[in-house]
Amino acid sequence: MIEQRIMFQVGSISSIPQSHLCISCGSCAGICPKGCISLEINRSGTLLEPKVNEFQCIHCGLCTSVCPGAGWDAGGLTPNTHIGESVNYLGRVVSCYVGCSLDEGIRMNSASGGIVTELLIYLLENGCVDGVIVSRMKKGSLLETETFIARTKAEIISSQKSIYCPVPAGKILSEILTEKGKFAFVGLPCHIAGLKKAQRINKPLTERIVITIGLFCSRTPNYKATENLLKNVDVNKDQVHTLEYRGRGHPGKLRIVLRDGSEIFVDHLDNRYWGYAFLYYFKPIRCWVCHDHSAMLADISCGDNWIGKDPFKHDQKGSSILVARTQFVESILSQMKETQKILIERVSAQEIVNSQDLKNKSNLMPRMNLMHLLKKEVPTNSPLVDDQVSTMYFLPSLFEYITIRISNSGLNDSVMNCYIHFSYMTYKLKHNSILKKGSKLVDIMKGGINALKTEKLDIQGCEKYRNKIVIIGGFGWKDIGDEAMPHGVIHNLRKRLKDLDIVMLSPDPEFTESFHKERSIQDANFLSIGRNSNFFGKLKVFCATSLFIFGAYMQRYNIRLKLWPNARRILDEISNATLLFNNGGGNLNSIMPEELYKKCSLYWATKILKKPVIISGQTIGPFYHRFDKIYAKFCLNQVDFISFRDKNTSHNRLQDIGVTKPIMVDAADDAMTIPKISREKAIELLMSEAPNEWLESDAQNCVVMNLKGSMSLFQVSNQKMQEDSIIKVMAQISDALIEKFNSKIFYLPTDYSEGVDDRVLHQQIWSQMKHKERVFCIENEYDDSTLKGLVSLADYAIGSRYHFCVFAASENIPFLGIAHGIYQKTKLKGLADLCGTAQCYFSEDISLENYEAIWGAVVQLIEDSGTIKEALSHTVPILKEKSLLGVKKAEEIIHAR
Repeated sequence: MIEQRIMFQVGSISSIPQSHLCISCGSCAGICPKGCISLEINRSGTLLEPKVNEFQCIHCGLCTSVCPGAGWDAGGLTPNTHIGESVNYLGRVVSCYVGCSLDEGIRMNSASGGIVTELLIYLLENGCVDGVIVSRMKKGSLLETETFIARTKAEIISSQKSIYCPVPAGKILSEILTEKGKFAFVGLPCHIAGLKKAQRINKPLTERIVITIGLFCSRTPNYKATENLLKNVDVNKDQVHTLEYRGRGHPGKLRIVLRDGSEIFVDHLDNRYWGYAFLYYFKPIRCWVCHDHSAMLADISCGDNWIGKDPFKHDQKGSSILVARTQFVESILSQMKETQKILIERVSAQEIVNSQDLKNKSNLMPRMNLMHLLKKEVPTNSPLVDDQVSTMYFLPSLFEYITIRISNSGLNDSVMNCYIHFSYMTYKLKHNSILKKGSKLVDIMKGGINALKTEKLDIQGCEKYRNKIVIIGGFGWKDIGDEAMPHGVIHNLRKRLKDLDIVMLSPDPEFTESFHKERSIQDANFLSIGRNSNFFGKLKVFCATSLFIFGAYMQRYNIRLKLWPNARRILDEISNATLLFNNGGGNLNSIMPEELYKKCSLYWATKILKKPVIISGQTIGPFYHRFDKIYAKFCLNQVDFISFRDKNTSHNRLQDIGVTKPIMVDAADDAMTIPKISREKAIELLMSEAPNEWLESDAQNCVVMNLKGSMSLFQVSNQKMQEDSIIKVMAQISDALIEKFNSKIFYLPTDYSEGVDDRVLHQQIWSQMKHKERVFCIENEYDDSTLKGLVSLADYAIGSRYHFCVFAASENIPFLGIAHGIYQKTKLKGLADLCGTAQCYFSEDISLENYEAIWGAVVQLIEDSGTIKEALSHTVPILKEKSLLGVKKAEEIIHAR
């Protein structure tokens, strides 16, 4: 009876969307011999649906015969190449694995482990296929995708990451029929089904598509899903330049790059994203009644690893599950493992079924019964499943159906959001223990009550020094460029002021004390709040900030609240200090809300305690959240002095949000005046690192270069240059410098932190060069004074790290700053503007440009080097003097006491 209920007879392709069974796969448009089917967004703005030009249509029926929306016979379409046992919800299975790519760049830039990307590259580079059919977001269009034949490694990498909107991959069938060669095809279960149905009636497609890679799928969110998410993070879709749905490890983040270069991140499991809204809403009806969530017809299927299998347990970099169904795939995986392209470990098929919740996802019986009751048509499925879940889930299925229809109806956004928010609160009450949440509230209240207890004010020992300065900033993360800023401040304070106590607030006090030889205490991390923190996280930080500020008010009147040890010590230090000094950096913006709110709250508390606040050598902004602007305006209007390091940009941003009360001046970076090691010592170090062939080369000039190691974490998908392309271009530039200007080159890292180490990218550049003997990469770790001394040995400096360029500028070395993202571009442009050397800044984002454009900027740098040196000789002494404005203001305040 169930089989009779679910039968759906296809009349014409137009009947599929009318019955809400279209999934925007594009197979009908791809197979049409007359090209008379176009795909257009439907009236509700949720899906792409076929529109037939009736004047051209010859009524051949091919479009309806390949449509997976009407359903498919999984048994009849399973290729005879598939071997192994038949497993419920997975189809034929030879073996199952959990694994990842051993290329860290590919792995971190992927949605889950990078296995699919690595497999496609291996197939292409080893001649198994002539191209691979993949999909990506279309450049310059927010929600438009493109499916294309990738014929290079770079093109394959450009298609990394998941896409959570309709993808009409089947449209490419018509292109495949005109191409010669063998291809691999990557798609969702419905894309694979449409392809298999087309291959059954078109033999050339079978000859051209020799391997299919299926992606595990629970549903394809419609267009309204992304539009709703953008509204919930206060982003106008017209402002969006690029959208990445997944990446950065497991489970990853959504990344929104705005047209001004600023970036917004949303955790994958945020309730506005896959934590709730995408999970329960914006699901097409056809996905809801789909029986195949593991791409059973594909030769190999891949998906997120939720098993937690060693060695991938608790691994934040991401890993994949794999289901191999042919001997060919099994042999390819074995070869990739042997050649150390991938790391894989066997798992059981049942582990995959359980971890992916496939039994529940394929619980079609109650859904089919409900659709029959509502007299709705459903697809013809042959699911190859023996044990369906009980029909007792009728009421939950009814609720699901209602939410699906509502979110596909084109309902007003505000009404839709209210409905989702209400259902989310109901969901939280259902799935979370009220007592547990109540317990958290009680703990927060207890902590607050305990913090309000008073202690005797004890300032014994605080008068050891006549003057004390508390220093905050972006230091403590082992980025040597960031350590150079407090170094410059401390160096000059010590020169000008005697009997001075310095206390540094650091996330790593032990490292800071070791590096700067100054007293350090734990930073006020309890004041930090991430953009995507949950309710209780935000409540905890709100309460901590309120208590901290209240504690400052009480301490102002000699009432010392107990608070908690970290907060207590910070307030004690500030209350007995002469002033608070925020050394140079770029923490005050919406890109890093954790730092913005921490720093602003410290300014506020300091002013309550009637202590001056100096903010020196800053890059400030951008601000794109309303409350960020309000809080920044309130707190920054209470400080005494702000100096900038980017000539007008930061000043204008503060004026735009209403900051007018502090003294604000354009200055320069605090690191401009750090001391450097002697030239003799620098030469000795360089000679100890450089190979003999480099030292003995008869080069006419020496170039020091740098590439920012963290660039691998901030790649923008669908742009012309991914990390591999940037590395290739830097290698080409290095070779061209050697060939055309007889240069020799050394690559100098300034950040050694795990995950963003410059040396990793430097070695990759060197490995791709032709003239390796004329280039070497410095591998040892050095402090800022040593790095500045090494830079001073070069004739030219070309790099992407800001302080690398600051070191060059301060030594009158012609430099070229090549930037990625609005934050870095603002800093490097500001440096070039301050120096009066426009040639020292490459104005386009490095990830958007090609070799010719960057090389042109390098040639101009060398040709104008004389002019640049002359300009630097005049401006750098002025900038060094300006970089002392914050220190001089501190000196003025201390002497005025």
